[in-house]
Amino acid sequence: QTADEIEMMKKQNAKFPDANSVEIIPETRKGKIHEEILNAQREKNVDLIVIARHSKTESKHTLFQNVTAKVKKKAECSVLLIGA
Repeated sequence: QTADEIEMMKKQNAKFPDANSVEIIPETRKGKIHEEILNAQREKNVDLIVIARHSKTESKHTLFQNVTAKVKKKAECSVLLIGA
């Protein structure tokens, strides 16, 4: 993870001050997005995956829908989709 990525994740985490009782695991990986999300879920025994929508452009929106659909279908835990 780069310093910029870590700083961005800290800013996002700060938006949820009531989440102190929840362990938030920010992580950056390389690979197919949905596979890496699912790998992390299994490796860390995650019980909730939160996916934030960041883009409204058509091509990114289609990619986002594809990733979200695959994660929701194959995840072994709950998946929460939020607008950013």
